[in-house]
Amino acid sequence: MVQAQVKPNTVNLFVSGALWNRENVLAVLPLIQCRQCGACCKKCKPIVAQEYEVERIAKFLSKPPENLKRGWAKIDDWLWSLPSPCPYRDEEKGCLIYEMRPVTCKYFPIQRIDRDGMKFIGVTTGFCNAGAEVIKALGG
Repeated sequence: MVQAQVKPNTVNLFVSGALWNRENVLAVLPLIQCRQCGACCKKCKPIVAQEYEVERIAKFLSKPPENLKRGWAKIDDWLWSLPSPCPYRDEEKGCLIYEMRPVTCKYFPIQRIDRDGMKFIGVTTGFCNAGAEVIKALGG
């Protein structure tokens, strides 16, 4: 396992020796114990949602998908980027769409790291306590 820093004065990144594949990612997901602190809602850029997630969120909020998309940036035909900080984060109530949050949010603090033509599981640390716990569980 290797510890690396993405950029000075930003978020630390732990790069595991585990390859980013279905089996390994599914094994890591249960290690994520989100505390709904909101750090990722404020600091993650971009927060990406797929078209089907936009539709799910819109239905959950009882709004037409077009209303949501007006404030989001279109990445391509089926990917959208939410504004940052996330507009669905309420300081008192927490995440207003937690049950329907995009996969990007569900997977946080893990991310895919490309190195030397290979893809590894990385874990963002520095502002997310859940990240430190995932690293500990991974043996880092």
